Amino acid sequence: MEVYTIQVEEGKPTVGNKPSCGPVYRCIYAKDGLLESPVGIDSPWDFFSESVKRYPKNQMLGRREVIDGKAGNYVWQTYEEAYEVALKIGSAIRQTGVNLGDCCGIYGSNCPEWLIAMELSFVILTCLKLILTPAIVSFGMVTGEQKKEAENVGVSCFSWKEFVFMATVSCKLPPKKKNDICTIMYTSGTTGEPKGVKLTNKAIIAEVINNEYLLLETDKVFTEEDSYLSFLPLAHVFDQIMENYCIYKGASIGFWQGDVRYLMEDIQELKPTIFCGVPRVYDRIYTERHQSEDLIWRTVSKEVVPNLRRGFKQDDASPFFDRLIFNKVGIYFDLPIGQVIGGRVRIMISGAAPLPRHVEEFLRVLQKAVLGASLP
Repeated sequence: MEVYTIQVEEGKPTVGNKPSCGPVYRCIYAKDGLLESPVGIDSPWDFFSESVKRYPKNQMLGRREVIDGKAGNYVWQTYEEAYEVALKIGSAIRQTGVNLGDCCGIYGSNCPEWLIAMELSFVILTCLKLILTPAIVSFGMVTGEQKKEAENVGVSCFSWKEFVFMATVSCKLPPKKKNDICTIMYTSGTTGEPKGVKLTNKAIIAEVINNEYLLLETDKVFTEEDSYLSFLPLAHVFDQIMENYCIYKGASIGFWQGDVRYLMEDIQELKPTIFCGVPRVYDRIYTERHQSEDLIWRTVSKEVVPNLRRGFKQDDASPFFDRLIFNKVGIYFDLPIGQVIGGRVRIMISGAAPLPRHVEEFLRVLQKAVLGASLP
């Protein structure tokens, strides 16, 4: 059986009132020490602001344009445009009386506004997702009746567009420290009641850099040419880390419509190169496709799976079948499984729970994409 951990400290016996503890283990990739945070990156906002400098005209945030009730092509905001909106929203928040160290909350489905609000909160405020605000800013339209209802309980209510235009004064960005609280992250309470977990800037930065390091060690990292589908809830740490990583690398993030009935349609329209899912998503693909592609799976896996287990990189695991049935860039187009997630995916990442080995190997062989596990 493969071993992916290494012991770095011995266990300690009970001493006085101090209880005993077992040995300390690390991932094999950290056997020589833990990763250091990049110089000059003190909060996730720095990932964003640096990418704005490097890739100002790159597509950053996209949503499908809806005309006459029908979703069409993706329409994009560039990194530069998103940055300008973030500063305006941040200034408007400060004008409502929210100051450094106060709390704000985000409640809603994934969308460009959600991510912009998340980014500005990294630098304007101390934490995120604790609902305690003197104003409500809706990602959509706000009717006069809704405004009146809010005012009756002492709360101001604005649409996103109204709030952007409220910013009349540019607030100076405050300094941030790595040990500041970055977010109060929701957890569903697998081992107890649902709760909020305080995460520092340093913790979020470390997780993003960890993804970069693991992908670099095992195969390919994200690049500014990649595109990512945002459909896993941003209120959970898994997708929030992955989208911060996309921003760090200057990649594009396209949002689903927020309705699972149209998820496959969104995937086909965006054709992402990066796909993140939880084991249930991948198991569903496996269950639906395994029988129809069993002959090819049994033929190809005899060569590919042993090579993958020996540590071969994806592009080196099956040179014969790459030439015979896979295209030149290593992404499988002809089989239905390749089209299930758009046909261009080169990296798949699974998180939140262990992925069964047979599902991982099936997808890696027939999708011809790196499939890794994320820690969140």
